[in-house]
Order: sequence, then structure tokens, then C-alpha cells
Amino acid sequence: MVYEHKIPYELHITTGPLPVSEISNFVSFCTRNEAKPLLIELARGEFIRQPMFNKILRLGSLEEALIKATEFSSQLKAENFNVQRLKIEIPSDCSDVWSKEEHDFDGLGQ
Repeated sequence: MVYEHKIPYELHITTGPLPVSEISNFVSFCTRNEAKPLLIELARGEFIRQPMFNKILRLGSLEEALIKATEFSSQLKAENFNVQRLKIEIPSDCSDVWSKEEHDFDGLGQ
């Protein structure tokens, strides 16, 4: 479903841990794609430092956001980055677009 107004979708693509020698390649990938390279630091877990590709796109639907996120994920994999997680967020003030009954997300992203 495409919405009347485009909303900002924030794409988060987390990779596996990177050796120091690969950090500049990750930053370059993000820069080439006009994304922000981030380093998530967790309080606990097996991998407490996780590199993340972060990009905000104004799009008309969740399907469009999923397509774009999947494209970036595939590009990261093609450059030998081990993609661990793909997450899409929207601002809370845009959440009303999900409250309508006509939304059916069964099978989205499969």
C-alpha cells in the first residue's frame, strides 16, 4: 500500500564484527550510499560492538522501504560484509498510518 504522504523510514543494517582493517571499507560503503556509519555498543552479549549502516529515506510504503533495505543489504554482502540484522523504523508521530484496518502485512518481506 502506498500512502498519500511519504514518511521517513530509517533503515538499520547491522553487520558482524569487523576487524580494524575493514572499518575504513565499511565507512566508505556508507559514505558512497549517503548513509551514516554507526558503531552500536551493547552492555552484554557475545558481540558487544556491532557496525551499523543507517539511512533515512522518505518513501510511500513499507514495501518500498523493505526493497531498498534489501538492496543495501545485498550490496553489503557483495562487498563481503556479514549482514546480521535488518531493521526498519518510522517516527512515532507517523504511527497512525499503521492503525488503519486495511493494512495486511501477512507475507510482507517473504
